Amino acid sequence: YGVYCTRSMTGIHEIGHNLGLAHSGAGTKAYGDGSCHMGYGYSDRRMCFNGAKIWQLGWYSNRHAIVDPLSSTWEGNLIGIVDYAQALDGHYVVVQIPASNIGGSDDYYVSFNRRTGFNSDTMLGGNQLMIHRRKKGTGHAQSWLEALYEGQKKLDRIVITSAIIDVELVDIQYVDSTMVARIKITGQTQPTSPPTISFSPTSSPSYQPSHNPSVSPTTHNPSIVPSPVPTYPDLPSAPPSISAISPRGYTFVPHLNKELAAADVAPILMGMYGDPHAARVLLDNAELAPSFGPGGGLKALLDPKSIH
Repeated sequence: YGVYCTRSMTGIHEIGHNLGLAHSGAGTKAYGDGSCHMGYGYSDRRMCFNGAKIWQLGWYSNRHAIVDPLSSTWEGNLIGIVDYAQALDGHYVVVQIPASNIGGSDDYYVSFNRRTGFNSDTMLGGNQLMIHRRKKGTGHAQSWLEALYEGQKKLDRIVITSAIIDVELVDIQYVDSTMVARIKITGQTQPTSPPTISFSPTSSPSYQPSHNPSVSPTTHNPSIVPSPVPTYPDLPSAPPSISAISPRGYTFVPHLNKELAAADVAPILMGMYGDPHAARVLLDNAELAPSFGPGGGLKALLDPKSIH
């Protein structure tokens, strides 16, 4: 290890292992948490351990708080470990959100990384709120930087399978020479499975169909071939002229203009006399009901042979 063996940070890092501490990571780097001696040790620096490690060691235990945001909102004050000696009532060094309260497999730790005194050379998150996580319990386990409140950041959301936890930085103020970060932690449970919707009718249907054995089912008769449905070209915008209509081949006009007078309709019907299929094109014009011979009206439209 060469020169690293002569650095105090290397010695503190290895002592941390002897105390049962694992590494402190960030992102994908197992040593990436620059706020903690259990991360990378670049040179001799005045700094300490992160919130997860401090909790594991049991340091400053009278300034620890355990919260259950799924039961109620927690609001309180965090100070840095360097201000521990000046702590007032209601000041905390580390706040734990345990897996036993929110579910999942990790405990979460909220701390304020005050950069002064023996922590004045911290390499990451100086004077900022930080969230770390590690496997639940206090045994040997890697810790990871979960959130860093840089710049104007005021809120971070922890999303796990069973819950959503919001950690809000309300403000940072000085109380004498102590920097105090006020935070609020809220939470809500996540549904474990999609909701199901069931429907139960309040009453039985009033009609119940029954099988009638006396009625024979309809059978297919291949000897019966249905007549093709006649098709007709589109109508012109103006009523057709009488001369354009074939006496026995009435295929030009599918619909009659309802404005046609009875005197105009009569020759059309007379032209279809003797052609029982042609009259079907007039079914849509039943509103035209002049009297043409016996029966008149709709009957005349349906049965051209009744026209005289």
